[in-house]
Amino acid sequence: PRSGYPSGALPDAAAHRPTSLYGSCKSLCENLARRAYERDKVDVIGLRLSVVYGAGRIRGYMSYPSHMMRAAAETGAIHVAYGTQRLHWQHVEEVAAMVGRALVSDRSGGGLTYNAPGDSRTWSEAAAALRLARPELRVTIGSEIDPALSDVVEDYDASAFSEYYDYEMAWPLERGVKTTLDTYDAMLGTKSGVVR
Repeated sequence: PRSGYPSGALPDAAAHRPTSLYGSCKSLCENLARRAYERDKVDVIGLRLSVVYGAGRIRGYMSYPSHMMRAAAETGAIHVAYGTQRLHWQHVEEVAAMVGRALVSDRSGGGLTYNAPGDSRTWSEAAAALRLARPELRVTIGSEIDPALSDVVEDYDASAFSEYYDYEMAWPLERGVKTTLDTYDAMLGTKSGVVR
């Protein structure tokens, strides 16, 4: 929960304060990885992912961004309900690149878990990225707050992973949104809501 930490980007070494079974299991996995390395030298690395989006993501609570972009490609009009709410966006290609970098590196994971790089932006900024990619898109923006995410940390300091694995984020929100829309166009046979 955001209320459990100082303001600013959450560091890798922040104390675990899970408030759910889901969060407790994630914390347990990180501890198991560290112990496996310390005791048996099992070379493990963990990545803390946040809102992973991209064409084709259809399951999970945070698949909503992908569904929203699909609707934009399919209909040419969308409503973004949570205008001011901030998320930590990660395009699926970014996640794949991070995993690939860790897998091919000759550096040990050391049983550590890292915050994964992403783009901390509001839904309104995502709507602006949609408009930039598709100027003809009709977008309305609401001011609702998703109660499930009202006290969730929305920005993470990923400098440790970036420095250790010499990784530079390559998929800012604008690039990810455009690629997602283009991929949905190809999948659906549409262009800006016009069925081909």
